[in-house]
Amino acid sequence: MLIICSKMIHMNALYYANFVSGLQDLVADALKRDVKDLLIKKTLDGALVFETTCPHERLKHKCFNNLFAVLNLREAASQRPLEAHIQEVCRRPFRVAPLSGKAPRTFRIITSYANQLTAIGENARQSAEYHIAHQTGLCLSRNKSDVEFWFLYRTEGFSLFMQRLSYHASFDKVLHKGELTPPLAYALCAAAHLPKDALVLDPFCGYGAILKACLTYFPVRTCYAFDISDVALWYTRRYMAGIAAKRTIIRKLDVYALPSLIPAGSLDAIITDPPWGLYERLMLPLPRFYVDILKLFAAALKPDGSITLLTAQTELVRSIVEKSNTLVIEETINVLVSGRRASIFRLKKRSC
Repeated sequence: MLIICSKMIHMNALYYANFVSGLQDLVADALKRDVKDLLIKKTLDGALVFETTCPHERLKHKCFNNLFAVLNLREAASQRPLEAHIQEVCRRPFRVAPLSGKAPRTFRIITSYANQLTAIGENARQSAEYHIAHQTGLCLSRNKSDVEFWFLYRTEGFSLFMQRLSYHASFDKVLHKGELTPPLAYALCAAAHLPKDALVLDPFCGYGAILKACLTYFPVRTCYAFDISDVALWYTRRYMAGIAAKRTIIRKLDVYALPSLIPAGSLDAIITDPPWGLYERLMLPLPRFYVDILKLFAAALKPDGSITLLTAQTELVRSIVEKSNTLVIEETINVLVSGRRASIFRLKKRSC
């Protein structure tokens, strides 16, 4: 849905959004479709700096991990860029982004260097805390606060003074082991470029992250979700019962039994996160397994269908597809998942 914001009502504001490393082009394209007056200022690995008149409440994109209002951006030339930026910020007033809901009372400062939380000198920290308290009227609370102000340095050579606008619980605390995060599941569905009323399959659905994203945000007709884990399927069925049960077919099914339930040439898309061969024990050697599943997937697709898969086995998949008579790589997006390098592949059937 197109987001239309009037420049007569809202002032231009600068934002910083972070997300899974490697998804910057996909996220930029999605934002350009949704935000009419978007102006991207910086495209970074795992982040965008952009300007728009839209209020931040309407900018919490499904790919974002967090969204920040940029209060000051500084080219960083010094050896201690965070301390230098604090000195600059403390010399001038600044305006905070308005927050909806209950009025905030407390704040704290977070400092980050090259995507890692870091400590700074106590004098610099106290100067920043005093200045922010004086400018905002908020009280300092270093442990837990209503508002976070960030000083963040990027290795591209600049630093940002920002106010955090969105918060989510740590995924490690709310997701099952091995479950895809909602932003990554959404990104996989977006990368698939799903047609309207699509028939979609996830043959390794696990706890249903791709299924949830697909049915919630994309114009699909029916989603098939298969797995061999009774526990994972129990959670998936329980969740989907309250969302789109009539548009889902959830089964306990081994991937090798796929032809027994999915007619050949029937699917518009397969979107999945197959076993990587790193954490799970497979009955077959990994190369054989990937050859087999890609052959099964290709047979289930319509002539113009696609496969979108996430895997750490980048070179293996590339090698198999290059030798394949039925598939071709249309797009590869290199990402970082839980600190491990992986790839999102979008595969298409070869034209006859």
